[in-house]
Amino acid sequence: MANSTFILRAELINPDNDDYTLLHEKLAAVSFFRVMAGEHWLDLPTGTYVTNTSNNLNLTQDAEQVENQVAGLLFNFIAQKPLNNHGLTKDYCYILSKFDFGGYKLNDNTDPSKIPS
Repeated sequence: MANSTFILRAELINPDNDDYTLLHEKLAAVSFFRVMAGEHWLDLPTGTYVTNTSNNLNLTQDAEQVENQVAGLLFNFIAQKPLNNHGLTKDYCYILSKFDFGGYKLNDNTDPSKIPS
């Protein structure tokens, strides 16, 4: 069976200052990392993670299983401390995608002013 790669974008709503650091640790413990290997190592933005089923022995290629693991982890993460230090309710949203290929390279003559910021 071939390996599958999943990318996760998790957004914390009303987080405390250290919540993303704690989330990075929780997700790294289940083999979701903030770097991607390709031609070069790529650091991913805050809240963006990648895993490969060859690195994560607890996962299969089954996207539903991966989604259940991510949803459960995020739910439990918020449930541990549902209010932030200012008394606001914390929440989360996420996008999880299975992919086999992705990327782009801009041509040397690309006009930078036309790239969305």
